[in-house]
Amino acid sequence: MQSLDLAYGQACDRFRDFYSKMRLLTREQAQALDRISMEILDISGNALMGNAGKRIAELATRMMSHVHDPSIFILCGKGNNGGDGFAAGAELYSKNFN
Repeated sequence: MQSLDLAYGQACDRFRDFYSKMRLLTREQAQALDRISMEILDISGNALMGNAGKRIAELATRMMSHVHDPSIFILCGKGNNGGDGFAAGAELYSKNFN
């Protein structure tokens, strides 16, 4: 069994690799995309949060795939990002993560 330090280091390496490829949006850009999705594409806010939660959960699952019996802690701010985090937590819980 891997030590906790080794598993943590490997998860951090996978996150750094993913993060270096991420495209980040400003708050205004993210709000504009949400508005376009809801008003023009007719996608509900709940569907947007659910989709975000599923993608976050998929990424977390891949990042933790080499860790035996992983526990995942989700810390969210208020607002829509908090809803995305809640959706991710619900998705991970449904996959038996702690």
